[in-house]
Amino acid sequence: MSNKRKIDLMCSPETFKRVSNDTEFRNALASGIEGIEECDELIFSPNVVSDESMEEPLVFNPIFEPQCQLEEGCEPQSPEPDGKKSIWLDSSTKLLINKYKDLRPLVGKVASLKNKKQMWTKISEELKANGHDFTIAQVENKFYSLERQYKNMQLHNSKTGRDRQTCPYKR
Repeated sequence: MSNKRKIDLMCSPETFKRVSNDTEFRNALASGIEGIEECDELIFSPNVVSDESMEEPLVFNPIFEPQCQLEEGCEPQSPEPDGKKSIWLDSSTKLLINKYKDLRPLVGKVASLKNKKQMWTKISEELKANGHDFTIAQVENKFYSLERQYKNMQLHNSKTGRDRQTCPYKR
């Protein structure tokens, strides 16, 4: 009887293909999985297997190298050309939204922040102070992406009563 601890992950076909071909992506994905420290094997399987392409599951033996010492808000880093990209987790996203709510009323010609660029800079600095390393552009893009998702969800729900959608980050 084997004492190996395994985690089975079902992936979309596109994600499975990327996991199979891109070692850096696979490592970044594996480092973001809760409980990976106790895992001996990580098994990636395609979610939909067609008869034409009977792809074998990919068995991956993760080597856990913690980025920080189990601190609150510690996030895995994924390699990028500039070496600076964090994965947006629930905690960093909620912090972004809360800081936006606090700082948005302070933006204006006679307010303490003269423009939105200063607001995004301040939010980025606050995220960095809490252990989330994002650039100003990443913060701004993430917010507008969340806003677009929220508006699309509202539009969808106003058109039909079927297949109701929800947004985890409601205003």
